[in-house]
Amino acid sequence: MMLHIPLDKPGNLPGCPGDQPYVGRQINGLIDSQTMVLPKTTQKLLDMFQPILVFSGHDHLGCTYQHRPGCIEYTVPSIMGAYGGHVGILDLHNPSEGLTYKYRDCAFIPMTPHAAWLLVLPWLLWTVGFGILLTVRLFTNRKIKQQ
Repeated sequence: MMLHIPLDKPGNLPGCPGDQPYVGRQINGLIDSQTMVLPKTTQKLLDMFQPILVFSGHDHLGCTYQHRPGCIEYTVPSIMGAYGGHVGILDLHNPSEGLTYKYRDCAFIPMTPHAAWLLVLPWLLWTVGFGILLTVRLFTNRKIKQQ
């Protein structure tokens, strides 16, 4: 099963330092933000689908949690650069002979606030420079045509 936000799990788990359970509601009571699927919904999903693997994201730090025997949830840490730019790699083997898998978390951007600027600054300079060049070019062409 693949989900955008993690299934419900107890907060402050050892080895699972992810976001704490939180549900934000609008004045009318509707949910506008949450860090985990609600407990009742989690239980219904686990009962209905009886998944072996659950992959979720949205959590800033990531976590591996066993909901019940034979059901492991891998919460991939945030892909945001400030959290290391994580992606999850799932490798399935011999699905016809019985599913075996390997999961690996891959942080592809070792990020500090200073390193973020090293990535953003060249892009920003190129974008602004190209915008200025394009504006000057259009303005210059317009003057030539008017004469």
